[in-house]
Amino acid sequence: MAVGIAIALGAVYLFIFTLKVPVNAVMGFVFVELLIFVGLAVIRINGMNLFKWIFVMFQKPIFRPYESKGALDRYAEDEKKQE
Repeated sequence: MAVGIAIALGAVYLFIFTLKVPVNAVMGFVFVELLIFVGLAVIRINGMNLFKWIFVMFQKPIFRPYESKGALDRYAEDEKKQE
């Protein structure tokens, strides 16, 4: 995440002060940069970063190797009835 912030600040300095690009265009670009770094570094779903999880979800469903049970879960009973 720190790398993403450093790159975003560097982009702001480069585009606004050096290249004189309008602030609104630069802020949109910086927002996209930060979203990419947050998706790669911070967000974790099932042990994968956000982009890997999205890629896996488009490939096939994720099957967990354990049985998830809740207070009102009747999964095991329903499985026995179907057999």
